[in-house]
Amino acid sequence: YWSCNAATASASATATTTTTTTTTTTTTTTTTTTTSTTTTTTTTSTTTTTTTTTTTTTTTTTTTTTTTTTTTTTTTSTTTTSTTTTSTTTTTTTTTTTTTTTTTTTTTTTTTTTTTTTSTITTSTTTATTTFTTTTTTTTTTTTTTTTTTTTTTTTSTTTTTTTTTTSTTTTATTCPLCVPACVRASDGLICQEDFRRCVYYWLKQTMKPVSAFIIVDVQNDFITGSMSLLKCPAGQDGEEVIPVINNLLDTVPFDLIVYTKDWHPEDHISFVENVTQRPLTRNCKVKAEDAKVYDVVEFDGPPRTEQKLWPKHCVTNTWGSELHPDLKIAKNAQFVNKGHHSEVDSYSAFWDNNKLSQTELVKILAKHKVTDVFVCGVAYDICVGYTAFHSLEHGFRTILVEDACRGVDVKAIEETKQKLLDSGAIIVKSSQVNAIVTGEDRPTPLGLQTAKNVALARELVNRGIVK
Repeated sequence: YWSCNAATASASATATTTTTTTTTTTTTTTTTTTTSTTTTTTTTSTTTTTTTTTTTTTTTTTTTTTTTTTTTTTTTSTTTTSTTTTSTTTTTTTTTTTTTTTTTTTTTTTTTTTTTTTSTITTSTTTATTTFTTTTTTTTTTTTTTTTTTTTTTTTSTTTTTTTTTTSTTTTATTCPLCVPACVRASDGLICQEDFRRCVYYWLKQTMKPVSAFIIVDVQNDFITGSMSLLKCPAGQDGEEVIPVINNLLDTVPFDLIVYTKDWHPEDHISFVENVTQRPLTRNCKVKAEDAKVYDVVEFDGPPRTEQKLWPKHCVTNTWGSELHPDLKIAKNAQFVNKGHHSEVDSYSAFWDNNKLSQTELVKILAKHKVTDVFVCGVAYDICVGYTAFHSLEHGFRTILVEDACRGVDVKAIEETKQKLLDSGAIIVKSSQVNAIVTGEDRPTPLGLQTAKNVALARELVNRGIVK
């Protein structure tokens, strides 16, 4: 995660070409003579050559070429032919002529190049020896030279190898997409000390030592067996089934904070179908007040103009229906958040009302406890639970929805909510997975990525002066 640098090395073969080079190496002089003809040397050189060849056939060709040319071109080439096999003495003579050969090399290089090229291409995979053998007598001469080159290469070879490395060190710095984009990086593309410190404190700290909050949404009498029982809703799900799952989590998982939310409506609340005639509807509203029924969507003229889905009267302040279900365990030191207590606006989310005109105290509670991870469950999945989870993500909390501890109103809406949450960065788990995530035994990758995004967003807000 910390190396923001993707280094791309130039083909090492290219570097080898440099070796060619120098085949100036008059190395021939040294020579090839050096009995480099000696098969042994050849073998060694061959190895080096082969390596080069493998990487870039063309390059190798060039290498061989220059070298080959050196000896081949020389008229001595012909003579050398005999020399190579016959004796070292003759070679000595060649040495004398060497100076000339070197000069000639520059000139006649082209011709030999062609020949060598063919050989190299043909035997690029095989040992260099084979290549030499395959070639004409002149090539043999080349052998000498090649050997020489090899010799030189041997000497330079090391250098060449180094050179290769050096050449390959031509790096291209690219920014790692996972690193905090708002941080200022060093010019070399590597993460600087300050960035590293921030990442450890703001990113790794959240990942290694998360602080968890368990938000239990609206497990109230009216949603379980009362006026808005989920059993009466289109999906026909039983809200009471979430209670044993939630109780088990409360007993077995060491959450750092537990929060219970409650719908808490006044008698004249805008969402009640019984109150639809109390407020004027817009002219464009497709439903007339006298015809409105549960689940219809109407538009009140306001102010503010408000689109509202109509529900049966439910969870009226201080009534039996607004109380938490008696079978639900209440954790020690738990926090409670009431929502929807404004007559003119509904509030599905435990963070904001539906028009985002006002917030509840939930975000302050979570911030006070330094919460990083929010686990959400309760009823209804596709309404209050879903909205709470979405707003949790918006506030920058890593958000986990406990699916088997939720029940909803409409099957299609439940699936849509699930997909939107996943697309937004939340993860959806079973209750059996929660303990491992809370204790840090399991660190889901999406949570790490979400942390990085949160840190990046925070840095951006700070840099723009929106947050201090």
